[in-house]
Amino acid sequence: MKTIHAFKGPAWFYRLKTMQRLWFFYALFFLLPLSLWTVFYYFQLNKNISNKYRNYYREIVTDRFSLYKDRINDIESSIELFQQNYYFLDYVEDWNMSVAERVVSFNINIRPLVEYMLSSNELLDDIFIYSRRSRRIPPYYFINEWDKNFIAQDIINPLGLKEALWQYRIDSGGLFYCYLSVFNKDFSSTLADVVLSVNASKLLGMLYMDIPGLRILMVQAGKTYILGREGINIFSGEIKSNHIQELELPEFGAVLYFFNDISFFSKEDIPDILIPVFLLFALLSSVILVSFRLINDAYRAELRSRDARYYALQAQLNPHFLLNSLENIRMIALMQHDDETSGLIYKLARIMSYSLRQNNLVSSLAKEIENCRNYLELCIMRMGNNLSFTIQCPDELKNFRCPKFLLQPIVENAVEHAFDFHSGKKMISISADKNKKGVAVSVADNGCGMNPEQLEGLRASLRDFHEKDGEELPETRHGIGILNVHERIKIFYGDEYGIEVDSSAGAGTVFTLKLGSP
Repeated sequence: MKTIHAFKGPAWFYRLKTMQRLWFFYALFFLLPLSLWTVFYYFQLNKNISNKYRNYYREIVTDRFSLYKDRINDIESSIELFQQNYYFLDYVEDWNMSVAERVVSFNINIRPLVEYMLSSNELLDDIFIYSRRSRRIPPYYFINEWDKNFIAQDIINPLGLKEALWQYRIDSGGLFYCYLSVFNKDFSSTLADVVLSVNASKLLGMLYMDIPGLRILMVQAGKTYILGREGINIFSGEIKSNHIQELELPEFGAVLYFFNDISFFSKEDIPDILIPVFLLFALLSSVILVSFRLINDAYRAELRSRDARYYALQAQLNPHFLLNSLENIRMIALMQHDDETSGLIYKLARIMSYSLRQNNLVSSLAKEIENCRNYLELCIMRMGNNLSFTIQCPDELKNFRCPKFLLQPIVENAVEHAFDFHSGKKMISISADKNKKGVAVSVADNGCGMNPEQLEGLRASLRDFHEKDGEELPETRHGIGILNVHERIKIFYGDEYGIEVDSSAGAGTVFTLKLGSP
């Protein structure tokens, strides 16, 4: 036979209360997964948005770099204006041309060309032309001696057609030159060298982007510079941002690096994001707490209802068994001619029948008085003729509705506590009268009574017990029966009703039950 082993959880789990178990499962299967998901979603969202922004910045950088390359191409292709201008070629070759012809040719064919180039391209600061054929000092724009700031002329000599050589020196005031060569008409030899002075700040400014947190660094010859709105400066700090992209700038002999802290949520934003989330968790937990309490209360109420129903079903059997047993005992006593014992059992059976067989919590004044009569007669059989009682109840009040077990605890209290051992004739009187507010039922005895301190203590107990909603049953000289009846009267009729006590030492005690209309 296959043995099935029941699941045994940790011992501490079974010691938890129902609410604690509910909180445990809520935290384990809801709050913890939701918190982990929130953290994961936060970082994933940050990563996704950062990637989107990184791609967006890369597109911007790529567009800017394309524009930059276009401007470089414009600068390098400007040599075509010289190469395709035959007047310029003839002028540079220095053919047999008089001075007057040279001046006229310069002013008509060359000066407009140079001025057009400078005016049409804002990146050009100046243009220098060096003729390799003539040692005479040409007119404006021509140089006879090779400038010392220029690169060595022998480096330029190998330049071919439409080839450019760039020179950038930050340590020399940011000089930026583009070297180009002009060939003769059949491209067999070099006629002149054209040196274009380019505005480096404007050209690099095309790559600068005014974006918060963006940093552009340029590394040249082992030194790092930062590219800003105003130009280039030495950079000596530390970059902790994200690397977006890098671009090679052969014209500058440098590499540009783009950095930006493109995290969508910064560290300062974390509290602003997480605090509302945790507040939402707190609100959700509060709602779930209320739900748990309602579920727990409903569950416990269901258990109590089920237990009450079970005990009620079981209690239906108990009175039947007890009453039958008492009746059997009474019959045995009669068979043995023990009338006294038979009478005691009969009275006890009547009292128990009233107590156990009446399922309704509401009774009538006549039934209450009858129950008290049976109880007092039972007490007389026990105590003898030292105890007597009187009952006065008008017929019109016999059907007056009242809570069950309203009088018996008061009468029992008088029998048990009103008299001492040396008391003589013991007398208990029960009377019911109708008044403007309802019905007043009095239970009086001729016992030893109470002194003022005892009387005030009992009255205070009645008052305090009601103000505390009956949450405690204080022990008094008269037990808890009086307090119980007092509270049930107020619940049944209203707060203005209840028990009043009047007593004096040696003169007995009167309990007055003030009852209203039910």
